[in-house]
Amino acid sequence: MGQNQSTNLRQIIENATKSSRTSSSGTETPESTRLIEEIRNNKVWEYTKKNTQSWKKFVEVSKFRKPVFSKLRHDVLQNFETFHVNYAIVTLIILAYSIFTNLILLIGMSVICATWFYVTTKKVQLVIKGVKLTEKQFLFLLAISAIVVFIVSGGYASLFFGLGLGFLLATLHAVFRAPEPLVSQQQQELQEVELQEVQQNLTSAEASV
Repeated sequence: MGQNQSTNLRQIIENATKSSRTSSSGTETPESTRLIEEIRNNKVWEYTKKNTQSWKKFVEVSKFRKPVFSKLRHDVLQNFETFHVNYAIVTLIILAYSIFTNLILLIGMSVICATWFYVTTKKVQLVIKGVKLTEKQFLFLLAISAIVVFIVSGGYASLFFGLGLGFLLATLHAVFRAPEPLVSQQQQELQEVELQEVQQNLTSAEASV
């Protein structure tokens, strides 16, 4: 009898704990929130934030000059090393614009993405002529559909236009902009290290208090 009472009491405590966790956390985390958290924790996102140069510095008019042909190769390579993330962002923006202006491609890709999102989040079991599709078969079918939409809508033209224009603008920027001195980049890295050390010291001081 005592064991039954203790077991019931333990179950009541566990149920109360579960209910408190549910009430404190609310509903389950939406898929969009999880996706944002995964992007923020992604190494690519961290690399992009760390290596993206200031856009004010990127378009600083006083830094543009006639190219020095004797140092052209060095200047271009150094600018690509400094602004490669900025160049990638500009190219992606141009590529997105070229895709969004292609109405057929935009509608087709939107339908495919919406289908993938709906089936994935709702966990819908697709059946074609009595055959249940596995997750791999479903993704393969979406990939084939995307390729068909891409070809029919002339998406390859939008792709080549976006990539070509982005590369052209990046090359012109690298040719005509004076490269940043390497000393300033090293100083910036040292300042970041010093800032991290100061933040760590402040955190340890607050923890000790």
